[in-house]
Amino acid sequence: GTNHGVALIDRLTKSTVGIPSSETDLKPRKLIENFGIALHELLILKAKLEDRSLQLEAKCRLDERSFRITIERLRKELTELHDQFSKLDTQVHMVSGKLAHLGDQLERKNLPRKRIEEARDLILEFYKFLGAGGGTFANVAVNLQGDETQLLEAAKRIKNLNSLCFELPDDERFLSAKQRVTVAHQQLEATLLERFRINCAERNTAMMKSIADALINSKGHTTCMEILIEETLKGINSRNLDFEAMTTRLVAAEQDIMEVFSRPEATLMQLINSLFTYKLKPHMDERIRSDMSSEMYLINLYTEYQNMDKLMKALCDRLTLVTDPSQLSRLFRELFANYLSQYVAREKECLTRRLKKHLDQFYEARGHQKRPLTSSGIADFKRDLRVKLHMLPDQRSMVDFEGSLLSEEVAVNIIEDIRRAAKRCLVLSQPTEFAANGMALFDILNEFLVVEHVRYGVVIALQGLQTMDARTVTPNIVFFSVVRDCTSIIQFFGKTVDESIFPLVSASPTCLQEINSKRQSIQQKLEAQLQSGLDRCLNLIISHVQHVLSTEQRKTDFRPDSAVGIPVGGPPSQACQRVVGFLAQVVNEARRQLDGQNLKNFFTELGMRLNRTLVDHFYGFTFSDTGGFLAMQDVTAYRDLASQFGSPVVHGLFDVLLKLMNLMLIKPDNVQQVSQDYLQSGIPLELLQNFIQLRADYKEARVKMEIRKPSR
Repeated sequence: GTNHGVALIDRLTKSTVGIPSSETDLKPRKLIENFGIALHELLILKAKLEDRSLQLEAKCRLDERSFRITIERLRKELTELHDQFSKLDTQVHMVSGKLAHLGDQLERKNLPRKRIEEARDLILEFYKFLGAGGGTFANVAVNLQGDETQLLEAAKRIKNLNSLCFELPDDERFLSAKQRVTVAHQQLEATLLERFRINCAERNTAMMKSIADALINSKGHTTCMEILIEETLKGINSRNLDFEAMTTRLVAAEQDIMEVFSRPEATLMQLINSLFTYKLKPHMDERIRSDMSSEMYLINLYTEYQNMDKLMKALCDRLTLVTDPSQLSRLFRELFANYLSQYVAREKECLTRRLKKHLDQFYEARGHQKRPLTSSGIADFKRDLRVKLHMLPDQRSMVDFEGSLLSEEVAVNIIEDIRRAAKRCLVLSQPTEFAANGMALFDILNEFLVVEHVRYGVVIALQGLQTMDARTVTPNIVFFSVVRDCTSIIQFFGKTVDESIFPLVSASPTCLQEINSKRQSIQQKLEAQLQSGLDRCLNLIISHVQHVLSTEQRKTDFRPDSAVGIPVGGPPSQACQRVVGFLAQVVNEARRQLDGQNLKNFFTELGMRLNRTLVDHFYGFTFSDTGGFLAMQDVTAYRDLASQFGSPVVHGLFDVLLKLMNLMLIKPDNVQQVSQDYLQSGIPLELLQNFIQLRADYKEARVKMEIRKPSR
């Protein structure tokens, strides 16, 4: 905190000598004098403060004593008031008990008198209907044109008269009056019901409740409920349902029912029953007719089921009185029971017809007439005979084999129909029927997509490969596109089963196991057929290569009579050019149609078979120096082509072939050394010897070119 003493001394010093500095004269005498004066003033101030403090302490003690006396006095007064209040409360209870007793006595005395007055009024009112005392029925005070209040008062009187009439005997004295009372009661009730209808249209719930209460024990009360239901449903058009507006209307009607009727739950359920009977059922009969096509029937059934399901959920959420959703569920099931009884049969019939239509339209557009896959022995004999005699297939077969009979578009159309059917099954089927319907959909999908389309197209393509003769025509490798389409469609098939079929059969381990087993079998059979087709393609390609080499490769190509006119670095032989051109087309088609492991395996096998074919082909020739140079140009062209296969094994084989052909170019004196180097690189001794023997000078320089096995 601040040191007030130091501050005071500092202030006194400044007032005496001014602001101190290094040159200031301190003036000690004057400082002592001023400090003494200030100290004296402080002592006087201290004495005054001590006197003031003593006075305040004395006053506080006096105030405390006074407050204690006052509090004690107030406590005594409070005790006295509490005692007085207790006495007064006891007296009030005594008086109220006496008043209640007196009221009961007065009530017992007054009740007979009141009943006598009511009986007198009732007799006088009935007297008017008797027509006695000069009165006639025209004098009866029932003003049907009055307001609702007058009508309600009249209704009360007529109700009492009607009760009286039931107690009177049916003799001539009262028969006429009883008939008049009955007529008046009926007229008044009809008028009240009409007023109820008017107020219902205006949603005047207070007056509606008054009228309903006035008719509580008569048929008119039930009629009031029917009027409210009728007025509520009047604004709903069954030909053009607006489900959101319908829900809002029912919520408003529920509020009116709760305000008007004493048993609103029963009235609301009667309203909902009437809604189903008179609005929703006619709407369903109009939208879902038995004479519709199955496709339109299923579309409308699914759409209306979805709409009704949303309506039920909205009513359960927004209607306060609907505490048991099973009541609405029962009405919902009864509404759709007749339509759903035909659902499964219609679904299967429609799906089968649509899928067959997709296939028929595709084959018709392709100009293909579908035929049984199981051929007879005579047909097989004719096909084999055509191949052996190198005869071309007939025109119809040529059309069938010109392109793939598989279509991704057809597959997508089939799958979309299956997806829609599965989606409908999940909504429209009972959970107990899910597994059976899922299996049925899988069988239909398998029949039309796999068996009737994929497997059929693959088998037709295989038959086309069997009828081809590589010696008569250039092979048409359509099967590559068949492999691509088949792979793609089977992927679609698997995805459809996973996403659309499995949700239906997920609760049945038996069905799941059966479907997985069938899928595996389908996959294995198709893979075997595709592998067989690719192997047949390889055979056709190699057969065509062999045919070109055997017919166009001349003996003089590799042993020309003269080296004159042979350009250095010139083109390969005509046979090589034709083979490379054909294989380049095969490579491009394979890259375009195949992918993944199929492409890799195909290129590897093609490269190995081509290498074997070329080796066997070169065994049939004798190579001069110049011919060896020309053969090197051919082998280089073959190796460049094989490098596109992307197979290390094939690349190594053609490197070996190039080295073997290099043996045709070197001098006889160097053959021994080069062969030893090749042996060390891994080329078999027998293969080296076979190629060395193809040299034109082998017999002359056999000793120089004989290969010795390397010493171990």
